[in-house]
Amino acid sequence: MLAGAVSAADPFFVNMGFSIFQAYPESGDSRPLDKHSGGLFASEGAGMFVLRRLSDAQRDGNPIHAVISGIGLSNDGRGQFVLSPNPKGQKLAFERAYASSGVPPKEMDYIECHATGTPLGDKVELNSMEAFFGAHETQPPIGSVKSNLGHMLTAAGMGGMTKVILSLQQGQIPGTIGVQDPLVSEQGRFGGDRTLRETRPWPHDRAHRTAAVSAFGFGGCNAHLILENEPAQAPEKTAPTPLPALAVLGMDAIFGDRNGMTAIEQAFLEGETAFRSLPETRWRGLGTPDSGLTGAWLESFEMDFLRFRLPPNPQERLIPQQLLTLEVADRAIRQTSLKEGQNVAVLVAMEVELELHRFRGRVNLASQLEDSLAAAGLSLSEEQRQELEAVAKDALLEAVPVNRFTSFIGNIMASRISALWDFTGPALTVSSEETSVFKALEVAQMLLGSGSVDAVVVAAVDLAGSAESVTLRSRTAPLQTGPFAWPLDAAGKGWVPGEGAGALVLTTPEQARDATPLALIESVAFASGTDATAVQQAAQNALGALQVAPEHIGLVTLQAAGLDRRDTAELQGLQALYPDAALGGASAHFGHSFAASGMASLLEALTALRSRTLPAVPHWNAFAEDHAESTPY
Repeated sequence: MLAGAVSAADPFFVNMGFSIFQAYPESGDSRPLDKHSGGLFASEGAGMFVLRRLSDAQRDGNPIHAVISGIGLSNDGRGQFVLSPNPKGQKLAFERAYASSGVPPKEMDYIECHATGTPLGDKVELNSMEAFFGAHETQPPIGSVKSNLGHMLTAAGMGGMTKVILSLQQGQIPGTIGVQDPLVSEQGRFGGDRTLRETRPWPHDRAHRTAAVSAFGFGGCNAHLILENEPAQAPEKTAPTPLPALAVLGMDAIFGDRNGMTAIEQAFLEGETAFRSLPETRWRGLGTPDSGLTGAWLESFEMDFLRFRLPPNPQERLIPQQLLTLEVADRAIRQTSLKEGQNVAVLVAMEVELELHRFRGRVNLASQLEDSLAAAGLSLSEEQRQELEAVAKDALLEAVPVNRFTSFIGNIMASRISALWDFTGPALTVSSEETSVFKALEVAQMLLGSGSVDAVVVAAVDLAGSAESVTLRSRTAPLQTGPFAWPLDAAGKGWVPGEGAGALVLTTPEQARDATPLALIESVAFASGTDATAVQQAAQNALGALQVAPEHIGLVTLQAAGLDRRDTAELQGLQALYPDAALGGASAHFGHSFAASGMASLLEALTALRSRTLPAVPHWNAFAEDHAESTPY
């Protein structure tokens, strides 16, 4: 496996964000693990590892640079604020890492801290280490590579791992530069003279060396990883464990104007659609109801702001993408017997909310207005200019204080769900375009199969009908206008915007205990390629894992997004394997919602299973000439 990380985000958004969070040092001085550090320096970078099972690498005589023997993932759960680190979550990451590795904490030779240089974050991290390692009566030396490379954000862990792997190989640990007055934990056991300020030989001369790397991110996403230069003992050769089936304990969704599973199931079973003209409240005047645009638009939905502990100030309100995800995830969780504080993971399938670009537009608008006025030969008083600037800015986007800006950070939405329920399992986002939901299901299988968590919440969201989304995506795929027709229909050409979010609560059938699952997701499989052969191969991979014959499949839910060649490949590949199965597609009811489209398809299949009814395809006429013959329902 290739496993890597990259951080090369638009510097404008990174710098504006950290400025809003007041994370930059006012004095221009960033010194991780130093008492007088004023903040962090953001930086860019990338790295890649080639990973193999240890037994396979040893069998084939591969050079081994280091061994990853344990990983602990956690989330802070409920804390003071989404950007404030919580020692509880960091301590859980330590506990889970050492439990999974078999390496006793007292044998740790060195710890590479997350330590970014922010006074609060570095202090909390030292106290967390003191609480955990102090109980094991060990005080390993510490350091932070961010004194050399800065904070590489999404690639921060890559920098720390690279430093530690090289240190394990060479038997020397680089010092943390710039430290003049080392920060010390509350009881004085961590930091101080345990902070390496210059390069030193490894703390002992034994052949076996151990070290750990921490990474603690926004929203309380915590990871602690244990590395060894060689395995302490020969690994046991065991057969790979099959990934488990997923028991669906709860589900909810909002797609277009269909709010809740009752309305969504009705649309599937009665052959109804959520399509309408562009609402006047959308696009801020860039489109009108008579523009000919049809879509499953999301106009409004209700939620209890007290329930979600959100400020009543409209300017501090989260963006709709995060509010919608919070609402459907919470409703799905409340259908189950899950309790606050459980070890539950939260995975959100999503892509960057493209309305983020309005923030750049708002910031740049002042200089653009000045240039436009000068070009037109117009002169305004200072009061008139300020009034015009305020009106123009607010027409594009309201002011963006801390809460609103944090909601542009994708992973925060997963962490907000964890914080609401005080869940301590990992909270992650998965971005893989239309396959995002299925990739999230695969991660859920891995987490549940390894026994790492009690349950997993998988949510998906995409407001694909925003002006930015439609403008961008219609450049490469034609947009359908006029009366709706399913893209596989002879009258259907182009894609139709779909908007919404959905959530499932999953566990294994064994862990479901007394609960009666709504359904079982038996298999998730993938194949590379975009042609019919690849589509058929993915389906065969899923069937092969279950040893189920194709003729036992009664319904195939197609994506049928309106993207011509992909639709043809999908239909041909699946028809070749399932010639007698009924066909359907959530896009016929709710349009194409991109990152959330897999969730809509799952809900259609779950509806069919629960009702023992084949969903109706609305407004069906006949297949387009370039599609093979078949019989949709």
